Amino acid sequence: MEDLDPLFGSDELEAGLATEPPSQDDYSDSDDELISLSSDVADADVEQFTLTQAERPCVSATGSSGAQSPSPSQDLHQVCRRAAEKLGLKWPEAPAETARSRYEGRRLPTARSSAKQLLPVFPECLEEATQSWSNPLTAKTPAQGGAVLDWDGMEEKGFSHLPPIEPLVASHLYPRKSMTAAGPALPSKADCLQTTLTEKSYKAVATSMRALNASSMLLAYQAELQDDMNSSPDPVVWDELCVVTDLCLRLHRCAVQACGRAMGVMVTQERARWLNLSSLSHREKTQLLDVPVDPKGLFGSLLPPCNNGYTDTLKPQALVQDPLSPIEGAVAPQMDQTDALGPLAQHITQWHSCGASNWVLKTVTRGYRLQFASVPPKFNGVLLSQPREEEAPILQKEIESLKDKGAIRIVPVEHCQTGFYSRYFLVPKKGGGRRPILDLRALNKYMRT
Repeated sequence: MEDLDPLFGSDELEAGLATEPPSQDDYSDSDDELISLSSDVADADVEQFTLTQAERPCVSATGSSGAQSPSPSQDLHQVCRRAAEKLGLKWPEAPAETARSRYEGRRLPTARSSAKQLLPVFPECLEEATQSWSNPLTAKTPAQGGAVLDWDGMEEKGFSHLPPIEPLVASHLYPRKSMTAAGPALPSKADCLQTTLTEKSYKAVATSMRALNASSMLLAYQAELQDDMNSSPDPVVWDELCVVTDLCLRLHRCAVQACGRAMGVMVTQERARWLNLSSLSHREKTQLLDVPVDPKGLFGSLLPPCNNGYTDTLKPQALVQDPLSPIEGAVAPQMDQTDALGPLAQHITQWHSCGASNWVLKTVTRGYRLQFASVPPKFNGVLLSQPREEEAPILQKEIESLKDKGAIRIVPVEHCQTGFYSRYFLVPKKGGGRRPILDLRALNKYMRT
C-alpha cells in the first residue's frame, strides 16, 4: 500500500500533547461510576436518582500535584450520606455482607445483594407527617400553605375532590333508595362513613400533589438559575436561588403534612371496618376511631386504659363477637324444654316413619333457634306500645291468648332492663277487622335469611 503523509508532524504532535490541558473526565471517580452502573442498572426506582456528570465551568485551581481533585459521587445514597453528615444525622449501618456463594462463580460479576442500604429519617419530616395522628378522625389542622396551591382546571383534572357517583348509575345499582337532598348516597351508615373517610384521604393526597406541582416548577426554575450562575455569576441570581430553595422546603412540608393526614385517615377506615363487626354504640365507635395512631397495633397501645364508662365493652371478646353466640344481657328461656317443644315432639316416631328431613326432626325434637347473621343490637331501653283507646282492648285480648298458648310470657323484673323491645300494634285487614303486628324490622336486619 502507498504510504500516506501524516496529518501532523511528530514535532507538532508532541507540542500539541504538551500544551493540551488535561480533561476533567479523565480524573473522574471511575470506581464510583462502576459501582453505580453495576448496582443500579436493574433497579428503576434507584436509577432515576442516579445523575450523569453535569457540565461545569472550567476551574483553574489545582491541587499540589497540579491535577484537579475528582468530582464527588452523585449516586443517591452517596449524596444522602454527605447530606446526613452536613445536617448531623446518624447514617444507618450498612447491611452485613454475606459470604460469596460458590454458585456465583469466579469470572462473572457478583449478583446484586438482597440487603438494602437504609436512609436516615429526617426528624422534621417525621414530626410533620405525624402531627395529625393524635386524633386521626377529628384532626382539623390543615396542611400549611395548602390554600394557595390551587391551579387552573384542577377540578377537571381530578385534583380537587373525589369524582362523584353519577345519579343514573346510583339509581341503577340501588333503585329503592339512593337519592338524598345532597345527591346520591349509600344506603347504610357504615358505608356512608367509608365514603366520607375516602373523600378526606383523596383531598389530602390531592393537596400533596398540588404542593409537589409547585415545587416541581420551582426546582426546574432552580436548574435554569444554576445555568445562569455558571455562565455569569450574579448576586441577584444567587438571592433568587436562595428564595427558591426556601420555598421548596415549605412546599415539601405541606406535602408531608398532607400525606401524613391521608395515612391517619386510612388507619381510621380500617378501624371502622373492624368495629362494624361489633355491637358498640355510635359514640363508643367514634371514640375508638379517634384514638392516636400507633404503628404497633390498629387500635393503639392506649386501647386497654380507655375504659371510662364502657369497661366491659372494650374487652377483646366484646369487640368482635360470634354472631351465633348469645350476647350479654340476653334473656335466657325460662320454660321447661318439653313444654317449649309442644305436642309434636311426643310423636317423633311418626315423624321418622314419614321420612321427614333431618332439619325437621331436629326442629321437632330440639326446637328452632334463631340464626343471626351479625351481632344483635344491645339493649336500648324499654320501648312501650301506645295503642289508641279503641285498640287497647283488642291488643290486651290478643296478649292474653298468646300467654294461654305458651307463646309468650311475662318478663321477670330482674330481666326488664335487658333484651330487645319492640312495639305491638294493629293494622287493618283487607276483609275487615284488624290484625296485631309485632314490629321486628329492626331485629330482622341482623337475622340470617
